[in-house]
Amino acid sequence: MSINQRFTNFLPKIRALSVACVVTLLAITSQSAFSAARQGPSGGTGGSTFSDLAGANEVLELIQVRHGTAIDAVRLCFRNTSTGAFRFAPHRGGSGGTLYNISLAPGEKINYISGYYGDWGSIQVVRKLYVVTTSRVLSFGSTPAGSRYFRYSNPNLASMNLDGLTGASGALVDALGVYWE
Repeated sequence: MSINQRFTNFLPKIRALSVACVVTLLAITSQSAFSAARQGPSGGTGGSTFSDLAGANEVLELIQVRHGTAIDAVRLCFRNTSTGAFRFAPHRGGSGGTLYNISLAPGEKINYISGYYGDWGSIQVVRKLYVVTTSRVLSFGSTPAGSRYFRYSNPNLASMNLDGLTGASGALVDALGVYWE
């Protein structure tokens, strides 16, 4: 049997082995792909950028939103699962609007965060914010004509939680995005 014939005989086996290796590699990659995910931010280009993330052994306990006809500010509070201590992330935005606290109940998860961004005078800011959990829908701000929609959904509700926010802020929240882990 010539070398070409031997190679031709082994070619289907090599292809099957290659497919099995690729499938295994894809399975391993898909398991680790959900270790952390960033979505966004969406909104205007003004303000100072920020990223507020949970630290080691921390889970999101509280989301604070200040709002009027726009989203004035956001702030997160994390709880350390080992010590029970609370840590507030920096206040992102201004001091206007009404303060609303979203305390997450045990086992309650964020399904998605969505909203609208649009004109505020000569700048673009987050005008409307929805926080949708496994048990409720919360709405803040207003939706003026011409606003653009954004939505950040939990990529794996069974195993992932909201881990932080990213965006930009000044006197208002200019842009907003999320981290899942």
